Amino acid sequence: MEVTITRGEFTDKYTRGIVECPGFKALTIERPDISKSPNNPHPCVKNGTYNCKLVMSPRFYASKSDFGFGRGMVFEITGVAGRNHILIHPANCASQLEGCVSFGTGWSPAVEIKTGKEPGVTSSVAAIKAFMAVTKGQPFVLVIK
Repeated sequence: MEVTITRGEFTDKYTRGIVECPGFKALTIERPDISKSPNNPHPCVKNGTYNCKLVMSPRFYASKSDFGFGRGMVFEITGVAGRNHILIHPANCASQLEGCVSFGTGWSPAVEIKTGKEPGVTSSVAAIKAFMAVTKGQPFVLVIK
């Protein structure tokens, strides 16, 4: 299966776009591109083609999160130059990500988080669960453009 992320908005606070594959479409949120935020230690993944596989994340395992394929199981984007443990997981705002990618069903200019309000996606957990169901936990190719 091929999954495509088409980015459409780049700011100094976030990168957002659309993720699509057969049977699934959602919005994406990521950290800013390094060119928009040069001191960002966790920029968004560069455009390219990557293999993704289901892995157990210690963080999501510890929080007892289950998005459809068992406690702590999320997709990892592999082959990202100079980086590892880049995941696709729930998060509503870019500040909740460390170079990872999240999906959501809608967009809000003011998502409530612990530190206040930020622009971000809504219903992230629901979007990730729907994506997991469509992929059936199988590896896939991710094209980011």
